[in-house]
Amino acid sequence: MIIDTAAPALNIRLNKKTLWPANNKLVKVTARVEMEDALSKVELLSITPSAAVDRYESMVQGADFGTFDTEFKLLAKKAKGEKPLIYTITFRAIDQAGNVSEASATVTVPHDQGEK
Repeated sequence: MIIDTAAPALNIRLNKKTLWPANNKLVKVTARVEMEDALSKVELLSITPSAAVDRYESMVQGADFGTFDTEFKLLAKKAKGEKPLIYTITFRAIDQAGNVSEASATVTVPHDQGEK
């Protein structure tokens, strides 16, 4: 009997890497989730902004955490100071043997156009 101890390979690609212009509007972002093990359960684990530029509920909308949700909206708003606002989107895959892996991708709201 062979015991599966390998975590499922998971790769996340987003249709947007940069939200520009930073016009205080919600922008739809779509994730493409690629995995080797087609039987793995994949779920949206978290969307974490690097800074609070507004209430979380107004920065991230349409995300159904704990499900295979690949479309959500992120607020295109500049962070205070010189640093860009970075959203980290994390998915988790669990295979049939219970092995777990996580993968993340980021979307940046630059402070100015020179950072894109």
